[in-house]
Amino acid sequence: MGFLNPLFMWLGLAAVGVTVPILIHLLKRTRKIPWGAMILLQRTQKKRKRKVRIEDLLVLILRCLALFLIAMALLRPTLRNMAGFSLIGDQRIATIIAIDGSYSMAHGDRFTRFQEAKTQAQSILMTLSPGDPVSIVIMGDKPKVVLPPTAFDHNQVQQILKNAEVRGEGLNIENNLKVIKQMIDDIKSPIREVYIITDAQKIDFQTLSEEAQGLMSSMNNEDENRRLTVIQIQPDHNENLALTNLVFAGGTIRRNATAQFVAELYNGGDQEQKRIPITLDLDGQSIDTQVVQSLKAGEKQLVTFNVSFRNAGPHRLSAHIETEDALELDNRRYFAIDVPDSINILCIDGSYAGTKKHQSETYFLEKALRLKGSGPAIGLQIEVIDARAADARKMKADFIIMANVSGLQPSTLKKIKDSVYKGSCLIIFPGSKTEGALKASFPEPDFLPAEYVENVTLPASNAVSMNVSDRGHAIGMVLQRLPKDLLNSSSFWTYGKLKVRKNVRTPLKFSNGDPLLVERKYGHGRIMIFASSANREWNDLPLSPLNPIWLHSLISYHTSSLGQASYTVGQPLHMSMSKRKIGTLSSVKTPDGQTVRPKKTVHPTMPDELANLDFGYAEKPGFYDLLLMDGEAPKLLCANIPAREANLRTVPEDELMGTLAKTGTALIKAGPGLVEQIKENRVGYEIWRALLIMALLCLIAQAILADIYSKRLIEGRKKQVNV
Repeated sequence: MGFLNPLFMWLGLAAVGVTVPILIHLLKRTRKIPWGAMILLQRTQKKRKRKVRIEDLLVLILRCLALFLIAMALLRPTLRNMAGFSLIGDQRIATIIAIDGSYSMAHGDRFTRFQEAKTQAQSILMTLSPGDPVSIVIMGDKPKVVLPPTAFDHNQVQQILKNAEVRGEGLNIENNLKVIKQMIDDIKSPIREVYIITDAQKIDFQTLSEEAQGLMSSMNNEDENRRLTVIQIQPDHNENLALTNLVFAGGTIRRNATAQFVAELYNGGDQEQKRIPITLDLDGQSIDTQVVQSLKAGEKQLVTFNVSFRNAGPHRLSAHIETEDALELDNRRYFAIDVPDSINILCIDGSYAGTKKHQSETYFLEKALRLKGSGPAIGLQIEVIDARAADARKMKADFIIMANVSGLQPSTLKKIKDSVYKGSCLIIFPGSKTEGALKASFPEPDFLPAEYVENVTLPASNAVSMNVSDRGHAIGMVLQRLPKDLLNSSSFWTYGKLKVRKNVRTPLKFSNGDPLLVERKYGHGRIMIFASSANREWNDLPLSPLNPIWLHSLISYHTSSLGQASYTVGQPLHMSMSKRKIGTLSSVKTPDGQTVRPKKTVHPTMPDELANLDFGYAEKPGFYDLLLMDGEAPKLLCANIPAREANLRTVPEDELMGTLAKTGTALIKAGPGLVEQIKENRVGYEIWRALLIMALLCLIAQAILADIYSKRLIEGRKKQVNV
């Protein structure tokens, strides 16, 4: 037996209720009063005394039993499905149907996995009765409750299932289970059932986290008649081609320049695929098509496109697979970018030498960046200033380079931080003056990507070279295509020892494994520390052709993200904008044509003139247009589906059963026998109605008996008086 309402509270009230009639009985019982004439009456009543006492006790028991049964009914007890209980019980079933809405469920030829899941949900509904509490959840990165717990109405639920769609998100099991558990805890019913209908992809179900296992175990409690059941959809096949990435890979992102983009093609199926055409669109027009001749199962291949931007401003890039596929959602990737007309670079020189520029700290930097004004240097506006004369008013540039700078005014440093938050890139080159100065200039632990520990000087014979450590980084992608002799041609004999902080990327390392280039995001910008000097004092990189190559790859890498805002479907959409500009923003147009009004928020770490705009969640992949009222071109955001779902392989039934068994969760294979299996597993009857009926009968019986006994007692006393 289980109880739906708190046991101790209602049992306490039951005890009080039973005590009341007993107290009344004790207080109102016949009192002994000494009186001479009573002796004759006592002799007459002595024979009836025992009978009256039994009658009073019977009435008292009926009254106490009635109150006890009422209290038990308020506890709402439930009984298991044993012989006879179904005759007196009321089987009320609360059901939560959670359907996997991640985009892998859109896979299928004639019928998708999601359509099959909705068919199985309808089978579950066939086991319910009108009035049973039912709820429907579409799972994704976060659960979407399309039907909160409501009395079952067949037409209403059928309409909700008909309108349900795949959400284009990944599946976060933990996020969904947390909400489902809270829902099942809040429902009061003798039977509480949760059904998760999913394809059980390996990436999600092969190894459940401890948190997921704990949540599943807590939803399986036989004493409380609540159970979790997983219904696995069995797909016909797992064949799938997907574009899992579209990134900037090199070149120059400016007006009248050419940039290189790379699309990543993945074969998530079980068979080799051949002759796969990939097309790149720029602003809705196809500009190039590449054909991948062969791609084995489980393999990835990079497809390169060159893009020339004739105009500055926002541009839409999208790559897509031309061939038909059983899963269309992951056949396209989006890239939104705001191409600048020019790039401003501010170099703060800690050893400024005036007319003797070759002695300055930034001499070789400037030479490498300018490249005689051709090629990658087109559109670069470079200014070099003395660190001693650095003014906060000048700290507005797309790139701020600090070379061997030992200290700046607090107002200047604050302006640099604000510029980085808005989107600038700060690049720090150490030197003889910077040891210990970086920490003094930027003491906040969340700003610099690494702690500058000390200067390290090596013998010339032990000098180290440059290595690519992050091949997925845009700088690494450029440098790893170079000949090894060129990459290893530069020698570093002195450098700064860096202690890298958390959530920091390290695109380059020295050949001895120490960090050479570290990077971290800060607001909309980034901070980079190059561990050696910008001049020839600590290395010979300035004399190598490698110097302009890596510097311009860095410039292009950050430029690609200056106007690029890419998000993942299911994640929050937000953007920082000047408070003055926010007033010109009218609305946001989503990929499916809907308009959203943004909500303005201010984050404490933001510069005073900035505010954050929240647009809710990215529910669809594609481009989001920020429409402005002042006639300016709209700003662009884009959202892509998470790449991890492209691997459609599912967990085998026996393996999944073993995994779920650890949590007490049942596994049912989707199919025509689902209704019978559910009915066989279902137990639990609520008996509160039967208890109330019994209490009512007790009250009626005690009233009738009390009336009979009272009349009999009165008549007996009258006879005694007459005698």
